[in-house]
Amino acid sequence: MNARVETVTLQLGAAQVIIPAQAAAMAYLEKILDESRPIPLAAPAGRRSAPAIGAKWLGGEYAGLTIFENEPYDLVLVSTEFDRGDHEAALKWSEGKNAMLPSRFDNLVLFTNMKDRFKTDYYYWCADLRAGSPGCAWGQGFVTGYQFWVTG
Repeated sequence: MNARVETVTLQLGAAQVIIPAQAAAMAYLEKILDESRPIPLAAPAGRRSAPAIGAKWLGGEYAGLTIFENEPYDLVLVSTEFDRGDHEAALKWSEGKNAMLPSRFDNLVLFTNMKDRFKTDYYYWCADLRAGSPGCAWGQGFVTGYQFWVTG
């Protein structure tokens, strides 16, 4: 007698893909466990309905929709309290908060929706390094939204 196998059915356009549920769950868990970077300052979009900009949410303030690894994400501003330091120190500080520095794109969302949360006489590190320039990373100003690269 054959045992019943639970399956997951995915609809891809007009086609259906049927996968054993255990295999789908294992693939998902392997993907999660394989990621060695800190949790981003975002939660996958669509899991919950998004709150208003600036509302307390997921341990920070909801900042709007962004993109992370080519997927839509809800951006959450965790903190703006990092005191001056180089890019490496900023990366370590964010890891200590179990978060990530915002990307250049994230910073555009933050400038558009929450620039009043940031000092205007200060620049903030982006996670992104400047391509072709070893030791340079991008910074974000919150007066005009200007992004620039900084050695550090």
